Amino acid sequence: MRLFCFYYDEAHQSYYGTSFWAMKEIEGTTEFLRRKSNLYKDEHGKTKMQIVVKGLHQGFRRHPIGTGNHTCLSRGDYESVSHQGNKEAIASLKEIKLNIGNENVVIYVRNIELEKEVKCNNRNYEIDIYIEIERTEPEEYKELWNGELWLEVFHTCKVDRQQAEDFAIEGLPLFETKIPDNYTFYENITLEGYKKRANN
Repeated sequence: MRLFCFYYDEAHQSYYGTSFWAMKEIEGTTEFLRRKSNLYKDEHGKTKMQIVVKGLHQGFRRHPIGTGNHTCLSRGDYESVSHQGNKEAIASLKEIKLNIGNENVVIYVRNIELEKEVKCNNRNYEIDIYIEIERTEPEEYKELWNGELWLEVFHTCKVDRQQAEDFAIEGLPLFETKIPDNYTFYENITLEGYKKRANN
């Protein structure tokens, strides 16, 4: 479940970013209905989204609803606020540090994409975070990883063996990072409380 997406404004023929909270503030208005019918994952308008305003899992998700297979392209029904919040926090970083064995690797980020689609070993995956690497320290890791890194954020469901094998077959560097307990958002937190917490 995402907390941010884009809507297409037909009058101005442009895409504009919006948040779940901004949509909630105008719920019940004509503008809400207009935006709701034109929600997209990004400003390219390729992936249609829908908004969920009731229940525990509120936010934006892919339209139509996913298949229930965690390794399929759409898995929004299973994403917690903690998972989404931590993905967005990582996506805001310019430098990322990884511990690989006994070595610390610093990744300098050129670009980051959330929920990047990729085909590996004839299977479709939607990976939490795709990182385009500017450079690394030590330098050899950029070349070793072909200038890119795929990152899954582990909250309650780890990367399964099939996915790990598929990425290994394709030679794509896939890493998994666990959400620390102190960065977990509780599901019963109010929208106002989460919004306040996100702004701190």
